[in-house]
Amino acid sequence: MAHNNTVFRQLLHLLDRNEFERTERKGYRPKRRYRTLDRWGQLVAMMFAHLTNRSSLRDISSQMGSQASRLYHLGVKGVKRSTLADANNRRPAGFFQEFFEQQYAKCSRFAPRKRFRFKNKLYSFDASVVDLCLSLFPWARFRTTKGGIKLHALLDHDGYIPAFMEITDAKTADVTVAKTLQLAPFSIVVMDRAYVDFPWFERLTRQKVFFVTRLKSNTVHLRNFLCYTPSQTNQRRRNCHGQERCGTAQRGKDHGLH
Repeated sequence: MAHNNTVFRQLLHLLDRNEFERTERKGYRPKRRYRTLDRWGQLVAMMFAHLTNRSSLRDISSQMGSQASRLYHLGVKGVKRSTLADANNRRPAGFFQEFFEQQYAKCSRFAPRKRFRFKNKLYSFDASVVDLCLSLFPWARFRTTKGGIKLHALLDHDGYIPAFMEITDAKTADVTVAKTLQLAPFSIVVMDRAYVDFPWFERLTRQKVFFVTRLKSNTVHLRNFLCYTPSQTNQRRRNCHGQERCGTAQRGKDHGLH
Protein backbone atom coordinates (compact mmCIF):
# COMPACT_ATOMS: atom_id res chain seq x y z
CA MET A 1 0.00 0.00 0.00
CA ALA A 2 1.37 3.43 -0.93
CA HIS A 3 2.28 5.73 1.94
CA ASN A 4 2.12 9.50 1.66
CA ASN A 5 4.35 11.22 4.18
CA THR A 6 2.48 13.98 6.04
CA VAL A 7 3.83 17.45 6.76
CA PHE A 8 3.63 16.71 10.48
CA ARG A 9 5.77 13.62 10.01
CA GLN A 10 8.35 15.69 8.15
CA LEU A 11 8.46 18.18 11.04
CA LEU A 12 8.99 15.39 13.56
CA HIS A 13 11.76 14.00 11.37
CA LEU A 14 13.80 17.10 12.25
CA LEU A 15 13.90 15.91 15.88
CA ASP A 16 16.56 13.31 16.62
CA ARG A 17 14.76 10.42 18.32
CA ASN A 18 18.05 8.95 19.60
CA GLU A 19 19.00 12.27 21.19
CA PHE A 20 15.53 12.45 22.69
CA GLU A 21 16.00 9.07 24.37
CA ARG A 22 19.52 9.91 25.56
CA THR A 23 18.18 13.02 27.27
CA GLU A 24 15.48 10.93 28.94
CA ARG A 25 18.04 8.47 30.28
CA LYS A 26 19.93 11.26 32.06
CA GLY A 27 17.50 11.21 34.96
CA TYR A 28 13.99 11.64 33.60
CA ARG A 29 13.11 7.99 33.00
CA PRO A 30 10.57 6.74 35.58
CA LYS A 31 11.19 3.71 37.74
CA ARG A 32 8.25 1.89 36.22
CA ARG A 33 7.80 1.21 32.55
CA TYR A 34 5.36 3.34 30.58
CA ARG A 35 2.03 1.60 30.19
CA THR A 36 0.42 3.51 27.32
CA LEU A 37 1.88 6.99 26.80
CA ASP A 38 5.65 7.54 26.80
CA ARG A 39 7.34 10.94 26.60
CA TRP A 40 7.68 10.82 22.83
CA GLY A 41 3.95 10.25 22.52
CA GLN A 42 3.33 13.12 24.93
CA LEU A 43 5.52 15.43 22.82
CA VAL A 44 3.77 14.40 19.60
CA ALA A 45 0.33 14.94 21.17
CA MET A 46 1.19 18.43 22.42
CA MET A 47 2.82 19.43 19.12
CA PHE A 48 -0.28 18.20 17.32
CA ALA A 49 -2.43 20.28 19.68
CA HIS A 50 -0.48 23.49 19.00
CA LEU A 51 -0.15 23.07 15.24
CA THR A 52 -3.83 22.22 14.76
CA ASN A 53 -5.13 24.72 17.35
CA ARG A 54 -6.90 22.17 19.56
CA SER A 55 -8.86 23.78 22.38
CA SER A 56 -9.00 21.03 25.03
CA LEU A 57 -7.63 17.63 26.02
CA ARG A 58 -10.82 15.98 24.80
CA ASP A 59 -10.38 17.71 21.46
CA ILE A 60 -6.79 16.45 21.21
CA SER A 61 -7.83 12.88 22.02
CA SER A 62 -10.74 12.79 19.58
CA GLN A 63 -8.82 14.37 16.70
CA MET A 64 -5.83 12.06 17.11
CA GLY A 65 -8.25 9.12 17.28
CA SER A 66 -9.78 10.15 13.97
CA GLN A 67 -6.29 9.93 12.40
CA ALA A 68 -5.47 6.53 13.91
CA SER A 69 -4.35 5.06 10.58
CA ARG A 70 -1.60 7.69 10.31
CA LEU A 71 -0.31 7.61 13.88
CA TYR A 72 1.79 4.51 13.23
CA HIS A 73 4.12 6.49 10.97
CA LEU A 74 4.58 9.04 13.77
CA GLY A 75 5.71 6.36 16.22
CA VAL A 76 2.73 6.84 18.56
CA LYS A 77 -0.70 5.47 19.30
CA GLY A 78 -4.00 7.07 20.18
CA VAL A 79 -4.13 8.79 23.56
CA LYS A 80 -6.95 9.07 26.07
CA ARG A 81 -7.85 12.38 27.63
CA SER A 82 -7.22 11.25 31.21
CA THR A 83 -3.86 9.68 30.30
CA LEU A 84 -2.62 12.87 28.65
CA ALA A 85 -3.88 14.94 31.59
CA ASP A 86 -1.95 12.79 34.09
CA ALA A 87 1.21 12.96 31.99
CA ASN A 88 1.11 16.76 31.75
CA ASN A 89 0.41 17.04 35.46
CA ARG A 90 2.94 14.58 36.89
CA ARG A 91 5.92 14.61 34.54
CA PRO A 92 8.46 17.42 35.01
CA ALA A 93 8.58 20.03 32.26
CA GLY A 94 12.34 20.37 32.75
CA PHE A 95 12.90 17.46 30.37
CA PHE A 96 11.32 19.29 27.45
CA GLN A 97 13.20 22.45 28.36
CA GLU A 98 16.51 20.60 28.22
CA PHE A 99 15.58 18.96 24.93
CA PHE A 100 14.58 22.35 23.52
CA GLU A 101 17.95 23.83 24.47
CA GLN A 102 19.68 21.00 22.60
CA GLN A 103 17.58 21.61 19.50
CA TYR A 104 18.15 25.35 19.76
CA ALA A 105 21.91 24.85 19.79
CA LYS A 106 21.57 22.72 16.67
CA CYS A 107 19.39 25.30 14.88
CA SER A 108 21.71 28.18 15.76
CA ARG A 109 24.51 26.53 13.78
CA PHE A 110 22.43 26.60 10.59
CA ALA A 111 20.53 29.86 11.10
CA PRO A 112 21.37 32.65 8.62
CA ARG A 113 23.64 35.31 10.03
CA LYS A 114 22.62 38.95 10.04
CA ARG A 115 25.55 41.21 9.34
CA PHE A 116 25.81 44.43 11.32
CA ARG A 117 28.46 47.11 11.36
CA PHE A 118 29.33 46.05 14.88
CA LYS A 119 30.48 42.59 15.95
CA ASN A 120 28.61 42.50 19.26
CA LYS A 121 25.85 39.97 19.83
CA LEU A 122 22.45 41.70 19.55
CA TYR A 123 19.34 40.62 21.51
CA SER A 124 15.83 41.98 21.95
CA PHE A 125 13.92 41.18 25.12
CA ASP A 126 10.19 41.61 25.60
CA ALA A 127 7.14 40.00 27.19
CA SER A 128 3.57 39.56 25.99
CA VAL A 129 0.40 38.69 27.89
CA VAL A 130 -1.63 35.83 26.41
CA ASP A 131 -5.30 36.14 27.36
CA LEU A 132 -7.02 32.98 28.60
CA CYS A 133 -10.61 32.18 29.47
CA LEU A 134 -10.81 32.18 33.26
CA SER A 135 -13.55 29.54 33.36
CA LEU A 136 -11.40 27.10 31.34
CA PHE A 137 -8.07 28.00 32.99
CA PRO A 138 -8.85 28.93 36.63
CA TRP A 139 -5.16 28.49 37.57
CA ALA A 140 -4.24 31.43 35.30
CA ARG A 141 -6.14 34.09 37.25
CA PHE A 142 -4.91 37.52 36.20
CA ARG A 143 -7.70 39.87 37.24
CA THR A 144 -11.14 39.49 38.74
CA THR A 145 -12.78 38.32 35.52
CA LYS A 146 -9.74 37.70 33.33
CA GLY A 147 -7.14 34.98 33.02
CA GLY A 148 -3.78 35.02 31.31
CA ILE A 149 -0.15 34.02 31.19
CA LYS A 150 2.94 36.01 30.23
CA LEU A 151 5.47 34.84 27.66
CA HIS A 152 8.99 36.25 28.10
CA ALA A 153 11.25 35.94 25.05
CA LEU A 154 14.84 36.90 24.24
CA LEU A 155 15.28 37.16 20.46
CA ASP A 156 18.69 36.53 18.96
CA HIS A 157 19.11 38.68 15.86
CA ASP A 158 21.54 36.15 14.40
CA GLY A 159 18.98 34.08 12.55
CA TYR A 160 16.03 35.63 14.42
CA ILE A 161 15.45 32.64 16.67
CA PRO A 162 14.58 32.80 20.39
CA ALA A 163 17.54 32.35 22.71
CA PHE A 164 15.41 32.26 25.87
CA MET A 165 11.71 31.73 26.58
CA GLU A 166 9.82 31.41 29.83
CA ILE A 167 6.12 31.30 30.69
CA THR A 168 4.93 32.82 33.97
CA ASP A 169 1.64 34.04 35.38
CA ALA A 170 0.50 37.35 33.95
CA LYS A 171 1.17 39.22 37.21
CA THR A 172 4.92 38.59 37.12
CA ALA A 173 6.85 41.77 36.38
CA ASP A 174 8.87 41.78 33.16
CA VAL A 175 12.08 42.82 34.90
CA THR A 176 11.81 39.94 37.40
CA VAL A 177 12.45 37.40 34.64
CA ALA A 178 14.99 39.65 32.93
CA LYS A 179 17.19 39.59 36.02
CA THR A 180 17.65 35.84 35.61
CA LEU A 181 19.31 36.21 32.21
CA GLN A 182 22.98 35.39 31.80
CA LEU A 183 24.30 37.33 28.81
CA ALA A 184 27.76 37.11 27.33
CA PRO A 185 30.14 40.06 27.88
CA PHE A 186 30.01 42.82 25.24
CA SER A 187 26.59 41.71 24.00
CA ILE A 188 23.80 44.27 23.45
CA VAL A 189 20.25 43.86 24.73
CA VAL A 190 17.39 46.14 23.60
CA MET A 191 14.27 46.47 25.77
CA ASP A 192 11.44 48.87 26.56
CA ARG A 193 10.64 50.95 29.65
CA ALA A 194 9.15 48.01 31.56
CA TYR A 195 12.71 46.86 32.31
CA VAL A 196 13.99 50.06 33.88
CA ASP A 197 15.73 48.93 37.07
CA PHE A 198 18.90 50.83 37.98
CA PRO A 199 20.45 48.18 40.28
CA TRP A 200 20.06 45.70 37.42
CA PHE A 201 21.57 48.22 34.99
CA GLU A 202 24.55 48.52 37.31
CA ARG A 203 24.96 44.75 37.35
CA LEU A 204 24.83 44.62 33.55
CA THR A 205 27.48 47.32 33.40
CA ARG A 206 29.77 45.32 35.69
CA GLN A 207 29.21 42.28 33.48
CA LYS A 208 30.23 44.39 30.45
CA VAL A 209 26.81 44.02 28.85
CA PHE A 210 25.47 46.97 26.85
CA PHE A 211 21.78 47.84 27.07
CA VAL A 212 19.46 50.16 25.13
CA THR A 213 16.18 51.30 26.65
CA ARG A 214 13.96 54.32 27.24
CA LEU A 215 13.55 56.10 30.54
CA LYS A 216 10.16 56.50 32.14
CA SER A 217 8.61 59.97 32.16
CA ASN A 218 8.67 60.16 35.97
CA THR A 219 12.33 59.16 36.31
CA VAL A 220 14.28 61.40 38.70
CA HIS A 221 18.06 61.32 38.75
CA LEU A 222 20.98 63.28 40.19
CA ARG A 223 23.52 64.83 37.87
CA ASN A 224 26.99 65.84 39.04
CA PHE A 225 28.28 69.05 37.49
CA LEU A 226 31.54 70.96 37.37
CA CYS A 227 31.76 74.67 36.59
CA TYR A 228 34.88 76.81 36.01
CA THR A 229 35.55 80.49 36.63
CA PRO A 230 37.38 82.55 33.98
CA SER A 231 41.11 81.99 34.09
CA GLN A 232 43.21 84.79 35.55
CA THR A 233 46.86 85.70 35.16
CA ASN A 234 49.20 83.60 37.33
CA GLN A 235 46.20 81.94 38.92
CA ARG A 236 44.96 78.45 38.28
CA ARG A 237 41.32 78.17 37.40
CA ARG A 238 38.98 77.64 40.28
CA ASN A 239 36.10 75.20 40.11
CA CYS A 240 32.97 74.36 42.04
CA HIS A 241 31.26 71.04 42.48
CA GLY A 242 27.63 70.25 43.13
CA GLN A 243 24.64 68.09 42.40
CA GLU A 244 21.44 68.80 40.59
CA ARG A 245 18.10 67.04 40.81
CA CYS A 246 16.24 66.81 37.52
CA GLY A 247 13.77 64.63 35.70
CA THR A 248 13.47 63.33 32.18
CA ALA A 249 10.79 65.91 31.42
CA GLN A 250 13.52 68.59 31.61
CA ARG A 251 15.93 66.95 29.22
CA GLY A 252 15.59 69.71 26.63
CA LYS A 253 16.27 72.52 29.10
CA ASP A 254 19.55 74.07 30.07
CA HIS A 255 20.41 73.02 33.60
CA GLY A 256 23.22 75.53 33.94
CA LEU A 257 26.01 73.07 33.23
CA HIS A 258 29.21 74.55 31.85
